[in-house]
Amino acid sequence: MHTLAAMLLFTGVVLLLVEVLMPGFGLFGITGLVVLAVSIGIFMSVPGISGTIALLIALALVVLAIIALFLFLRRKRPQALILSESLSGSAAQNPDYLVGVSGITLTPLRPTGTAELKEKRWAVVSEGEFIPKGAAIKVIHVEGQRIVVKRV
Repeated sequence: MHTLAAMLLFTGVVLLLVEVLMPGFGLFGITGLVVLAVSIGIFMSVPGISGTIALLIALALVVLAIIALFLFLRRKRPQALILSESLSGSAAQNPDYLVGVSGITLTPLRPTGTAELKEKRWAVVSEGEFIPKGAAIKVIHVEGQRIVVKRV
């Protein structure tokens, strides 16, 4: 029983270290915590080992985890984990200049779809009518990023 608990304890610590070194969805971290809890439960249920020893093992694991995290942060500076670059400009273009522009639908508009206007692809919406693919359209008005078109 001692061997199983020790193996589970080691496995839990390894899983937690994997989570710290390769952050992901938390699967390794959650599994590591569950395995650690099971191993401490096994240690507490083994005759001859008191709950005090299991508590000391848990506290030692917490201290080791804090030390490992501290060493990890010193070795890999937090700045390396944080994106420091910023983008300038606007990601979205203002489509107000498209009012009155003619184009062609690239997909059927039911009532939304894609159209080519001024040699660029745009997400457009019709006034509620179905417009088939390849139909000639004209922009009648723009509401923010919503481009409303009608069939010509």
